[in-house]
Amino acid sequence: MMEKYGEGRIIPVSEYVDLLKRHIEGFGRCWIVGELSQHSARSGHWYFSIKDESALLNCVMWRTYNHGVDFRPEPGLRVKLFGGPNVYSKRGRLQVDVRRMELLPGDGDLQAAFETLKAELEAKGWFSLSHKQPLPKFPRLIGIVTSSQGAAYQDMLQILGERFPLSGIGIYSVRVQGMAAAPEIAEAVRQLNEYQGELRPDVIIIGRGGGSLEDLWAFNELEVAEAIFQSEIPIISGVGHETDITISDLVADVRASTPSHAAQISVPDHRELHRTTLHWCQQLHTQLKHRIATLRQQVRQIAGSYEFNTPVQRVRESSQELGDLVETLHAAMREQTHHRRHAVESFIQRMEALDPQRGLRQGLVRVERDGMPVLNGVWLSPGDRVSLHFIDCKREATIES
Repeated sequence: MMEKYGEGRIIPVSEYVDLLKRHIEGFGRCWIVGELSQHSARSGHWYFSIKDESALLNCVMWRTYNHGVDFRPEPGLRVKLFGGPNVYSKRGRLQVDVRRMELLPGDGDLQAAFETLKAELEAKGWFSLSHKQPLPKFPRLIGIVTSSQGAAYQDMLQILGERFPLSGIGIYSVRVQGMAAAPEIAEAVRQLNEYQGELRPDVIIIGRGGGSLEDLWAFNELEVAEAIFQSEIPIISGVGHETDITISDLVADVRASTPSHAAQISVPDHRELHRTTLHWCQQLHTQLKHRIATLRQQVRQIAGSYEFNTPVQRVRESSQELGDLVETLHAAMREQTHHRRHAVESFIQRMEALDPQRGLRQGLVRVERDGMPVLNGVWLSPGDRVSLHFIDCKREATIES
């Protein structure tokens, strides 16, 4: 609407404010959450501000609408307002024309609501161990439901990359605080359960960093608990700090004390796997040597026995028995050796499969976008910037089609 006024057009203040007024007031109405500030009343109308930690809005609520408010507005109260932007032309002042005002519950009310829902879901058996699913030992793909802008997500990425780089990671970015957070979290869990094939994760991590009871309230909503309970994919809930307990923690298959802890328990540590495999190989080698030494001692005892050195007939009989015994022992040794060798080779193959550089040495290329592995071509779009990792270097590229 205002693009038609170029640098050559000169307009009076009133016309310019009128243009702003029509442009801004076309934004429409919505719900706004914040803290009341600077409240006053004149001629039955309310004039006040609403603020949060980084912004402030001037508001007006005409007496036509404020008579329905059932509490006394005071600075410091946390409220929810429904209204739209308005420009007061005489002073060129932007303000919100408020139509409804509701008081947000305090921590005491939130705690009571938490206890009520907890008791209700516990009675339904939603916290029962019989409903808990085991976590996969070696997840192929991990789905993370959190804010992609939060520090918790970066911490989880780093831990997962260090512990088990063979697992793929998929982020489903949602809001983790505010009125829209709970619907987004629940929808993310449902969407991940609907994925099929390579896009379907083996485990889901739901998490966010610490905060107040109000900050974490999205994870105490019934719709989030219901989505977690109905999930066919195992879910780890890592919300807040170690002392924070949410409904999501209680319904999830596994509760982690923090998002970082959730990342740790979702995958094994490849370094520990390597140490364990080496230990098993050494144990197998020691047991095999001991078994061979025992069989050799038994053969020596038989060869030096009285029966073995009696007259010819006894010698022949004993010789035949000895031959049978030696053949049996050799067969047992061959079977044990084959079994142990197969076990050692299997462990070696599994360790080689855990080597993140193996594919690169074979001529394969690892494709990453924004530091994350790309596991499927459908994840890329024309114009995406990617990194191509070879065994000896890294190259940047752009997807053309």
